[in-house]
Amino acid sequence: MVAAAPVAVPAMATALMSGGIYFSGWVAGGVQVPYQMAKDWLLSERVVAHVPDGTGHMLNVRVRHLRESALLYDGGAPAIHLQQDDGVRVLTGAAAQRGLGVLLARSNAWGASASQVRAAVQRIGERGDVTGWLRAASRLSARPGGRVMAKMRKVGALGLTPVERLAVEMALHEDAERKILEGELAHLAEAWKAAEEIAAIADVL
Repeated sequence: MVAAAPVAVPAMATALMSGGIYFSGWVAGGVQVPYQMAKDWLLSERVVAHVPDGTGHMLNVRVRHLRESALLYDGGAPAIHLQQDDGVRVLTGAAAQRGLGVLLARSNAWGASASQVRAAVQRIGERGDVTGWLRAASRLSARPGGRVMAKMRKVGALGLTPVERLAVEMALHEDAERKILEGELAHLAEAWKAAEEIAAIADVL
């Protein structure tokens, strides 16, 4: 009698339920799934953030999406090439600022050591200023084909290492503060100009 061949089922979920082994996207029945493989898959599917898209909708971002997303920066306002449940979205403007804030907060949730903070400051200093660093980080984040020795270098969310992400977070905060200050100074300059015009009119009268 010829034994029936095992049936392959294309689903990790089936593997978890039936006790099969996940191999190249297929499940061979009868062998238990390695614990670490199942754990990694479950973790990668966990939703870690709900990012507003600027139009009133929320985008579900999973752990695996963090690694597949990228920072975009050309010297103006930062943007995000965001992977999420419904595919790829490019967020710009205020939506990108909020999205980056959420993603960086999630990926840097464990905080940083003093040595990591020093290393992040050094990264920014090596590029001259926050603009230079954000340009460099954008090139690293969106590098075609990913980073060399990514796992060894602990490259994760946004295609950056923990120190690089920390430096990006610091740079974005500094850039936002600079823009606020510039806006306040511009407003103050307008106020002074208006006051001078009023004074000139008063002198004529």
